[in-house]
Amino acid sequence: MNYLPRVPIVLAFTPNYFIPATTTILSILKNSDDTDKFEIICLLTDNLPSEMVQALEIWNPERLKFVFINLEGHLDGIYIDERYTVAASYRLLLPNILPDYESVIYLDCDIIVRNNLAKLYYSIGLHNYYLAAVFEATLDFQRPYLEQIGCKPGEYINSGFLIMNLERMRMDNIVPKLIQKLDNPNSNFPDQDALNIICQGHILFLSPIYNSIRTYFLPQYKEDFLR
Repeated sequence: MNYLPRVPIVLAFTPNYFIPATTTILSILKNSDDTDKFEIICLLTDNLPSEMVQALEIWNPERLKFVFINLEGHLDGIYIDERYTVAASYRLLLPNILPDYESVIYLDCDIIVRNNLAKLYYSIGLHNYYLAAVFEATLDFQRPYLEQIGCKPGEYINSGFLIMNLERMRMDNIVPKLIQKLDNPNSNFPDQDALNIICQGHILFLSPIYNSIRTYFLPQYKEDFLR
């Protein structure tokens, strides 16, 4: 039997977020086939304590391979909103720090996965799209801000779950453009705004089932969520 390569999954977290990150990984395993294998790429603000690294590496070595990348200092001099950790912006660097990868799945560590990510990864065709993601259910009070930054309400993605076409983003030298937009103290959602502004027109929209954002549970968005 021919097995597919490991699915590359990227998580960014601090040592203080170790338990939520492992909870996300556990949910990926529990909702995939026993034959699915994953490469978990951990973007770190600091080296993990050795006991944490060991716990991950002995967890399920048949299905999980871990890669640890310490990005401390990579965004020095760039404005980082104090509401977020610097790790939240590491996703913008992925095309350049993973030069050997064509595409990856990126997840925030507050996500519980309930579908088979391997099946999604191997079935989706990114072609010339930079990203695949779920658009947010825009609330009325958010519209003026989205229009101010040049985004269309209803076509503004949530950056917590991304399938990233790293190869295409490298070809178009997207990272410097993302970092330039990130360095903005007036941005409400720094990394998310940067991705929406720079990747606009090159985003493949996914069904809301792949990122069940809280606003989709409002009655006015029920039809979109169930579609």
